[in-house]
Amino acid sequence: MKRFIVLVLSLFLLSANAESLRLYYAGDPSKQFLASHPGVDVIYNDPENDYRNSYEMISALVTDSFPYDVFELGTWKFDMRQIMRKGFCTDLTKSSVIRSELSTMHPNIFAQITHDGKVFAVPTGIGCDLYLTDRVGWEAAGLTEKDVPQSFPELLDFLEAWCQRAQTSSDSFISVRNTWDESVYNASSYTAWLVQELIQNHILQSEFAEVPLRFDTEEFIALLNQAKRVGSMIFETEPTPNAQYQLIDFTQGGRSNWPEHVPQRLISMRLHKEQPKLISATLSAIAAYARSDNEKLAIEFLEDTVQRRFTSHGVPLFSRAMLYKDAQAIENPNTEDELRSTRERIEKTKRELANEELSVDERNELQASLSRYESMLHDIRERAYILSPLSLREYQSIVDDLYFTSPGPFFIATETGQNVAALIKRFTSDGLSSQNLAAELDQIARLATLEDR
Repeated sequence: MKRFIVLVLSLFLLSANAESLRLYYAGDPSKQFLASHPGVDVIYNDPENDYRNSYEMISALVTDSFPYDVFELGTWKFDMRQIMRKGFCTDLTKSSVIRSELSTMHPNIFAQITHDGKVFAVPTGIGCDLYLTDRVGWEAAGLTEKDVPQSFPELLDFLEAWCQRAQTSSDSFISVRNTWDESVYNASSYTAWLVQELIQNHILQSEFAEVPLRFDTEEFIALLNQAKRVGSMIFETEPTPNAQYQLIDFTQGGRSNWPEHVPQRLISMRLHKEQPKLISATLSAIAAYARSDNEKLAIEFLEDTVQRRFTSHGVPLFSRAMLYKDAQAIENPNTEDELRSTRERIEKTKRELANEELSVDERNELQASLSRYESMLHDIRERAYILSPLSLREYQSIVDDLYFTSPGPFFIATETGQNVAALIKRFTSDGLSSQNLAAELDQIARLATLEDR
């Protein structure tokens, strides 16, 4: 009995003295990290108790009620620059491991996690919002690379011309986009999409140029009016959504894939051709909380993260190919097995076809199977790379055009973001003029500027 009591007390004391690492969406520690820190208790955040935006996170950081040692800073949700600037992230420049690993990162990405020459976070992935021509739909419409819009006004002109063409041609099997939720698709759907893109790209370009964000201008109001007119025209030609093919494809590249031929297919949403062809991007990064009691352990976790090269299945991490200049193409590890298996099926089917006693129906069925297997061979070869050498080169040719915006007051998860969504809805339903919408947006932008001072 005494031995049992001693054992229980020993375990209790070990537990009480155990070092803990508290993570806020920072990923999982590797097996190597856990093996080298056997006494560490890893505690994950509760998704039910989340920070919805920068204001909520900064409020917790300022009041010392932030309970984590390592935390994720996703730029789609949090203002990473502001949080670093306010001193809430540990200076990681002291880590030779982190400095060495980040030395081959694309400069445009590396710049996002530095302030005053110091490193404050470790990037873990990027995401890019890409509007591309749909290869199948574009070709079916007889369009070429020369027809790809290079600005928002060109996009509106292209869509207007397409609507005029659709009224006198048999292009009903092609829609502008075919990814609508049919349960909510209505006369305002295309207009709302165009207005949202116009607002977001105006914000992006203004932030990049470091000029005051203003909406109440002749240029912006004229584009609002044209977007509304064109959106209505598209609905008139597409009262029923989602045709077989589409002209414009929206995809988010960078997380686990990168589309082919992006430079040739990219639709630029800049407001005029004097502006750069920026690509809206988001960055995932993790930082150590500057007021954490476990700074050393937190930095060691970041060092472990930044040194990872492979997934748990032994496949090179796709995120590294997006982040680093010395990245290599990534082969599909399943290709050889799939090719071997399919070739075996082909040979087996050919042997069965050699049987002269087959009925007509049996022979036809086997011939169909053979054609299907041979088509599968082609598809498998097409999937030989998770990231092909060509796609990697194309990505690296435009990586300097990635622009990482801050969510700001127009972010949908904020109160003002919800107000903006309501304003757009009123505008698309004729409850608000373009001049009044621009004035309301201007007011929101001015208030946000005052709050940042």
